[in-house]
Amino acid sequence: MMVGVLTTFFSKNYGAALQAYAIGRAIELLGHQQEMIHYQKSTVAYYTPLASAEEQKDISLVFRLKRKIKNAFIKVKKSDSALTAGAAIRDREFDKFVADFLHVSKAAYASPEEFLKAVPDMPYDVFLCGSDQIWNPIVHNFDDVYYLNFPTKAKKIAYAPSIAYNRFSDSEIERICKAIRSIDCISVREKSTVEWLQPHMEKKVNYVIDPTFLLDKNTWLELKSDKTFDGKYILVYLLNYNEQNKNIVGLICRLAREQGCRIVCLPYTPIRFPKDIQAEYRYDIAPNDFIHLLAGAEYVVTNSFHATALSVNFNIPFYVVSSRERNKDLQARLSDLLEETGLEDRKIYADTASIDGGQTIDYDAANAILAERRRQGAVYLRQSLENGGKA
Repeated sequence: MMVGVLTTFFSKNYGAALQAYAIGRAIELLGHQQEMIHYQKSTVAYYTPLASAEEQKDISLVFRLKRKIKNAFIKVKKSDSALTAGAAIRDREFDKFVADFLHVSKAAYASPEEFLKAVPDMPYDVFLCGSDQIWNPIVHNFDDVYYLNFPTKAKKIAYAPSIAYNRFSDSEIERICKAIRSIDCISVREKSTVEWLQPHMEKKVNYVIDPTFLLDKNTWLELKSDKTFDGKYILVYLLNYNEQNKNIVGLICRLAREQGCRIVCLPYTPIRFPKDIQAEYRYDIAPNDFIHLLAGAEYVVTNSFHATALSVNFNIPFYVVSSRERNKDLQARLSDLLEETGLEDRKIYADTASIDGGQTIDYDAANAILAERRRQGAVYLRQSLENGGKA
């Protein structure tokens, strides 16, 4: 069986690239062929987290999208020159990862119209969408391609797409539900999404684990890397860094001193550590390198969903930088993961006084939970493919 996968494999962040690799590899391990469909709209979508639930409730999606574009220009204007130069290096590493480790279709599509016109001639027995935030309309603006909302004789399967937010207007919910109704087998990544989506759907909405969990640590380490990471270090990978989190720098520095670690930082934000702290800022880390970098870390400090997921998967001590007030809906995907695995105490906040580097994590309990969830995800994927799209 040939499976065409629709996901954001081209995004220059580790989670997007690695979840794409994971779903592709999981399909192959089930004995099927797969390729990433090269669908990448020419206009890149940016999102801007909302300040509050009240604001999200009161502002229309169209206005939010307009503000998102405006803020993207402001972000570029204020960008750190080192970040800009480093991003070019990182982009090349990501492009190499895609070329070396992902099976990408030769045909490329730069718009929904172009893609939909080509669907009848595509060689796929199954279209599979997922994972990552492909169903988040704040990011992708109700893209019918990612919703698999097009006529085809092929089966349609959704594996763990994320909507990320939990607050939409009634008309937005209706639009999402209408778009995904033709999918033969539906699943999502967040339990909180099932709770609000299922009442609007006749078909069952399955709750499945993120595809990065479908591969165990040994399978992940099969990804080769020519970089070595020696000694004791704390991996710092923060997205959407803001002024509220300045105290986080102090917490990380204190942890580094107490544990005798240097800091390896993947700078997506203008975060800087004091000169008396041994810190390296690495732009040359491809997604396959990231796996080995994370696997060798003494600690991981992040606010990335996938860096957290991989830390849990690899049983690495980690801390999740969180906010008590901002972006509660966006944080739902992280909160769901930590709550289910019993690891909510790994959150740190801007006002956290200290963190205990000697605190142990009960990974026995978390691993038991993940083993069952991994089994359920694998069964869902296998049955969806082998039973003609019926799980």
